[in-house]
Amino acid sequence: MQPQSRPSASARSSDEVAVRPFRYYLAQTPRFGSVIVLVLLIIYFAIATRGNMLQLGNVTSILNQIAVLGVLSLGLTVCLIIGQFDLSIGWNASLSGMVATGLMSASSVPTPLAIVAALGVGVTVGIVNGLVVTYLKVNALLATLAMGSVLSGIISWYSVSPFLNLPADFTALGQTVILHIPSPAIVMAILAVLLWIFLQQTPAGRWMYAIGGNEEAARVAGVRIRPIQILGFVVCGVCASVSGILLAAQLGSGQPTGAVGLLLSAFAAAFLGSATWREGEFHIAGTIIGVLVLGVVFSGLALTNAPYFLKDIATGVILVLAVGSSSLMRTRRKKL
Repeated sequence: MQPQSRPSASARSSDEVAVRPFRYYLAQTPRFGSVIVLVLLIIYFAIATRGNMLQLGNVTSILNQIAVLGVLSLGLTVCLIIGQFDLSIGWNASLSGMVATGLMSASSVPTPLAIVAALGVGVTVGIVNGLVVTYLKVNALLATLAMGSVLSGIISWYSVSPFLNLPADFTALGQTVILHIPSPAIVMAILAVLLWIFLQQTPAGRWMYAIGGNEEAARVAGVRIRPIQILGFVVCGVCASVSGILLAAQLGSGQPTGAVGLLLSAFAAAFLGSATWREGEFHIAGTIIGVLVLGVVFSGLALTNAPYFLKDIATGVILVLAVGSSSLMRTRRKKL
């Protein structure tokens, strides 16, 4: 009986080369999980709705619906990058929208000045949040939750009646469609590009990532922690104000609690994004993917006539899965 010959070294080498790419791509699959989920959701709802999901009018509607959430999520992403939280963004957005519409409706203030005043609300809230967290050393969750309560009280005092009869140039910000793309979606895209450039190409943006990655190491490296953290809260506050302005322009009126219900969705989008491409690291492009996932889910549920409460259930489930995936990927990155 002839002994079985072993494969030559060259044969073993070729087999290893063939297997290695497969293992490599398999290991990279979790990084593209959100993108894969997005594609699968689009395919599923396209089949379930007999193609209605992919109709141009519905795509435009999805972009219009996710724009406010997208802007809110982008600002929250910056806050999460520095390792902090902001639970006041929903109230901040609602108050900003009320201030803008109130000034135009009740005081006949020109649209540009009303928008500047509304953005001032976001800047003020961001500065106060940043000072309380960095100098008073109050936990960000408690500090921003308390700020949300304060803003809620201010809204109740300010919104004695709905602000209607808004100028056409203001409502155009939320109701114009250019080449089938709603103007709020254009604002979201522009803001995403600007924030990406800021975070990737400027020293302040890179310092934010350094602080979020290891605050003590960033301090040893000479990074001024407090000013950068305050800047992160300010950026988050301004984005919340922009989202509130866009929401008021879409609805054509100021809504006291219009953006409050978007808080959990914003966190879900940001954490979904942190599990996309980068292992547990928050970033702008990933957040946009997370927003698109939520938009497709919400639109698909509406087109399939699903009960309304399923939207809240889906948001909660997606948030838990997103946070879990992000935590697992961060743990994996630390081990590597």
